[in-house]
Amino acid sequence: MKGDYNISSMTAQDLDNPASVYEDLIAHQSPYAVYLFNWMDFQTDAQQFFVELIHDIQLSDGTVITDCYPSDRGWTELNNPSACHPHDRVLRIRLAKQQPLMSLPWQHRGHDGALSAPL
Repeated sequence: MKGDYNISSMTAQDLDNPASVYEDLIAHQSPYAVYLFNWMDFQTDAQQFFVELIHDIQLSDGTVITDCYPSDRGWTELNNPSACHPHDRVLRIRLAKQQPLMSLPWQHRGHDGALSAPL
C-alpha cells in the first residue's frame, strides 16, 4: 500500500520511521506540529509505534514526567539518567515540545505567524 499512494516527497524510510520528519516539524515551528503533541495510550498502539524522540510520559499513578527517552528497559529521564520507568508503568506518552538540539520549544502559531494561546 505504501507505494500505491504517496503524494509527498517522503521516502520509504521516512514512512517506516518518521522521527526526523516529526523533529523537523517541531524545530521549524510548524503550526501543524500541534497534531504531534496529543497524549497516546502507551499500552496499545503507542507501545508498538512510538518514535525515538524525547517524550513526556504519564505513569500509572497519574504522575507526569517530562523529557524522557525510550530504551529497551523503559523510559529514562533526560535530566536524571539514573531514573528509568518500566514500560508497564507508563500509561500515556506524547512528544515533547522541545527536542535536545532545539534552542527553543515549539510554540503554536497561526497562519499569520502570531503566537496562539498555549496548549
